[in-house]
Amino acid sequence: MTKPTSLKTLNDVFENFTTQVGNGSDFIEHDGILQVKITGKHQESWIIDLTELEAQIYPGQSDDADCTVTLSDEDFLALANAEITPREAFQAGKFQFEGDTGLAPALIKLLKNGG
Repeated sequence: MTKPTSLKTLNDVFENFTTQVGNGSDFIEHDGILQVKITGKHQESWIIDLTELEAQIYPGQSDDADCTVTLSDEDFLALANAEITPREAFQAGKFQFEGDTGLAPALIKLLKNGG
C-alpha cells in the first residue's frame, strides 16, 4: 500500500491515528490501555485508550497500561508509511510487547488504515 504523502514525524502519525478514531474507526473488539513507547532519536510515549466507547489517543505514559509496545522511531515511521508491514516488523523482532498482546491488533489496525 503506497500513501500519496508520507508521514514525516511521529506527531503526524499520531495525529492521523486521532483522526481515524474520531472518524468512527471500529475498535470495539479491543478493551484496554495500549502504551506505545518510541525509542531512538525521537523518544516519545503515547497512549491509546480503548476503555471507553470512544477511543482516545494522546501523548504521555500510563501506569495502568494493559499492553506496552516498544519500537524505534525509524521502524515506527517505516510502518506508518507502509515501507514495511506489521508482519515483517514483528518477524524481524522490531516490536517488543509486554502485557496483554491481545491489544496489539489495535495498533496494527491503525497502521494498516493509513498510519
